[in-house]
Amino acid sequence: MAKIKYEIRFYISNSTGSSKQGPNTATIEAESEINAISEIKKKYPDSSTRKFELISLKQK
Repeated sequence: MAKIKYEIRFYISNSTGSSKQGPNTATIEAESEINAISEIKKKYPDSSTRKFELISLKQK
């Protein structure tokens, strides 16, 4: 399956959501939208102190 470029915009926030970093933008090559989100979440995994929050996902 061919890889497609996706632009992902997201916030990284603390676990309560009261403090946000971003918006951040990343370009990921993946086979589907789900895979693109999975790839970026590997780099910014949720933890007890950090939460990933998707803003937008679009094909480039």
